[in-house]
Amino acid sequence: MKLPECWSCGHEYSYLQGLGFLFDRKCPNCREKQYVTTRSNYKSALPAGLLVCMPGFALLFLTDMSYPAYVLAVTGLFILSLLILPLLIETSEKQEPLV
Repeated sequence: MKLPECWSCGHEYSYLQGLGFLFDRKCPNCREKQYVTTRSNYKSALPAGLLVCMPGFALLFLTDMSYPAYVLAVTGLFILSLLILPLLIETSEKQEPLV
C-alpha cells in the first residue's frame, strides 16, 4: 500500500494530506482536481465493511459484552478504518462511475 499521487504532476501526498483528501480533492502542489477511481472506491469500502460491520455484529451477538463496551469497540474499529483509508486512495483525471 502507498499514499495517493496526483494524476497531473505526480505529487505524492503525505499521510495527513491523504486524510485531508476526503475533504479537499485538489492537489496541494498543482491545484488540479482529483477524482477517486472506481477500484479505489471498492478498496476503501472493504475495510469499512470488514472492520466495523462484521466484527461489530459478532461482538454484539456472540459475546456477553455490555452495550457501552460494544459502542466503544465499534468506535475504535471505525477510527482504525479511517486511519487505513489514505493508503487505499487512487486518483484519476476524470470521474469514473461507481459500478
